[in-house]
Amino acid sequence: MSIDFGGMQMRRLPIFLLLDTSGSMQGIKIVGVSNGVQQIYHELLNDPRSARTVYISVITFNDQAYQTPLVSVTSFSPPALIASGTTAMGAAFQILNESLDRDIIPNSFDRKGDYKPLVFLLTDGQPTDQWQYEAQRLATRTTNKVLNVIGLGIGDDADMNVIKQVSTAAFKMEHVTADSIRAYFQWVSNSIQTASQVAQTYRGGDPQLELGAPPPTVRLQL
Repeated sequence: MSIDFGGMQMRRLPIFLLLDTSGSMQGIKIVGVSNGVQQIYHELLNDPRSARTVYISVITFNDQAYQTPLVSVTSFSPPALIASGTTAMGAAFQILNESLDRDIIPNSFDRKGDYKPLVFLLTDGQPTDQWQYEAQRLATRTTNKVLNVIGLGIGDDADMNVIKQVSTAAFKMEHVTADSIRAYFQWVSNSIQTASQVAQTYRGGDPQLELGAPPPTVRLQL
């Protein structure tokens, strides 16, 4: 799968983690996701290229959706994740859309804007709120190639139809274990680091990032 970025300068690479923290995520899932966010943070912080370039925000959703500010890796603090309530995925899509409009620096006459944002969505369920309008806004962004969204459904109850609507690429984790979640977040961390490296070293037009193969427990949904 290819992910492309805009031209070349020292610019920000915005990363958004959209994480389901509903009640069905209790137990091994929420522990694995919490550990995964910590893992991403520490690995990016210890990678000089990523520490210079990556800006990160976490959007969690249960009864409501909440966002940590989009900040540099060096200023980021992984939030505590607690699983409870329903699945306000539509509210999370709305917050993401608003943040993309508000926080992303566009190209202008005298400067290059941010690299194309990269979004990782993880959910084990289906929306319990109104989600269609905000999902369509996201889908328009991916269709127009101004946003990359990697969607992951974990478990049998994940609504892959919703994930596919908003994602550049949609994946499914059928057998959810601590090891499978850990492996997925290692892939996410590696993908972000690769994206940062490609963005900073590419010379020419629009660079392409070839993401490595996901772990065996994660399958691409066509």
